[in-house]
Amino acid sequence: MQPFKKKPTNMYITNDQIYPPLAEYIKEYRIVKAINEAKDEDETPDEYPRVPDAVGRAVLLIAERLATKPNFSGYSYIQDMIGDGYENCIRYIHNFDPDKSKNPFSYITLIIHRAFVRRIQKEKTHSYIRHKLVLSNSDIIDMMGAEAASVGEVGSVNLTKSSEVVTKYEDSLAEKKRKAKARKEAK
Repeated sequence: MQPFKKKPTNMYITNDQIYPPLAEYIKEYRIVKAINEAKDEDETPDEYPRVPDAVGRAVLLIAERLATKPNFSGYSYIQDMIGDGYENCIRYIHNFDPDKSKNPFSYITLIIHRAFVRRIQKEKTHSYIRHKLVLSNSDIIDMMGAEAASVGEVGSVNLTKSSEVVTKYEDSLAEKKRKAKARKEAK
């Protein structure tokens, strides 16, 4: 009896669809780059070729699909993540080497994944700054006296959440510094 093999049911993009136009684009890109490097400094460089539409659509599909994964799907800034992933991928797609690999899907996915992680880190930093400001402004509210007391009570939930966010962020920074120091000492 042969083991059951599940067929992939929803292959939305394959390497066979991406590789040929991407390889052709990279070939054109390298030619134009060589011409630009051979020119004098006074001459204006030729315009690099445009990324093929098939590759652009594939990159967008991969970014949108990766955004539905559980580790990315719950963020409110998911469209910013998709945009960052798309932009980074188009910016660095010319670094793919068709002579070394025939798997542009993984190359594109990795670029997009890293862009998503960078966006999440950036948003966490912005959130930390916002909550730190809320906490610093809470001292001003306390100094204003009885008029602001009712506002302070309403905003106490926000102050609690803000202090949690600030504490968590600062703890993670301290942990990163501790690990970096331990690595440095281990060398």
